[in-house]
Formats: sequence, structure tokens, C-alpha cells
Amino acid sequence: VVGRGVNRRHAMLAHVLLSGVGVGLSGMLAPRLGLVNLGSALLLWGYSARFKRVALVGNVTIATLTGALVLLPELHARTGQQAVWVYALAAFLLTVVREIVKDVEDMRGDAAHDCRTLPIVWGVARTKWMAGFFLACLALLVAGAGLEALRAGRWLLGAWLLVLVLAPLGLLGVRLARADRRRHFAALSGWCKVLMLAGLLSMLWAGHP
Repeated sequence: VVGRGVNRRHAMLAHVLLSGVGVGLSGMLAPRLGLVNLGSALLLWGYSARFKRVALVGNVTIATLTGALVLLPELHARTGQQAVWVYALAAFLLTVVREIVKDVEDMRGDAAHDCRTLPIVWGVARTKWMAGFFLACLALLVAGAGLEALRAGRWLLGAWLLVLVLAPLGLLGVRLARADRRRHFAALSGWCKVLMLAGLLSMLWAGHP
């Protein structure tokens, strides 16, 4: 733990060195990868120093990093697969939802550390509406992708998206509307993880009819 078993300066030096090596190696593969990883390193530093204490900014920062992670192979290989961008957007939206839900779950601890997260600034009720907005955007995206897959004859992918991703998203929305206790939001955070796994597994069918 930094500050107890690990010297803070040593930890910061290791962070800078490892980040620099990562950015350098990715830049050797392709300049655009180096730029993306440099931006990611800067965002992580900003999140640690400031963003995580600011309403919605911290949530969007983590979601942006998650979406960028999905895009990295495509940025290097340049296959032209449009589905990669859909998955990246889906990862962004679902991560925003989960980060907002986690803020509600952890609002007592965040308040003790003077964080200005959404539930602290807006209250739980308005925060649930914000999470619901991103969840609705994700549901529309998944529904569109699933129907498009069916139209193109990709039955396995379409069925997977509509039955194993979209339907649980609807259930998540219902539970979000009813949630009013910390344990409810902890359960919602777990549901988001399951949905992330279901979305990732759908990639197995993305290239097959």
C-alpha cells in the first residue's frame, strides 16, 4: 500500500517509468497507438488527481478509457470492421452506468473524502435518472445491432444480443428504478459486470452467420 509499505515517491517514479515504456512500445507499433496510450496515461493521472472527485467527469473518464481499450486492436490492424466501433460505444455507455451506480453505492465514503460525485451533488433520485438515460441509449444501440444482425442473416449474433444482452438490460433498468438501498446498488453493479461479459461473448458470433 502506497504510503505504508511502499514509498510514495518510488511509486510515482515507477508509474511514470512504466507508463512511458508502455507509450513508447505502442508508439513503435504505430504512432496512433502511442497517441491513444499517451492520452490514456494522462487521463488516468487526471482521474487520480482530480477527475474522480468531480460529478460525472470521473465516470466519463473511466468509460472513455474502457472504450479506447476496445478500439486499440482496430486502430493498429485497420481492418475496417464497423462493429468494433459499436462495441466500443457499448462499452463506454455500460461503463458510465456502472460507474454512476458505484458512486451511489459508495457515496458515504466519497462524502467523507470531500468528493463531489453525482449522488452527492444531485441526490440519488436525479442520479438514477442520469444512469437511466445512458442505459436507455445502450438499449437502443443493442436493439439496433441485434435487429441489424437478424436482417443480415446472422441469427446467432442477433439472438444473443436481443435475448442475452437486451433483455437483461431491461431488467437492469427496472431494478435501477426500484433501487433505494446500498445493497440494491451493489447488486446492480454486479449485474453490469454480467452484462459486460455477455457483450464480450457476443463477439464470438460477430463473424459467423
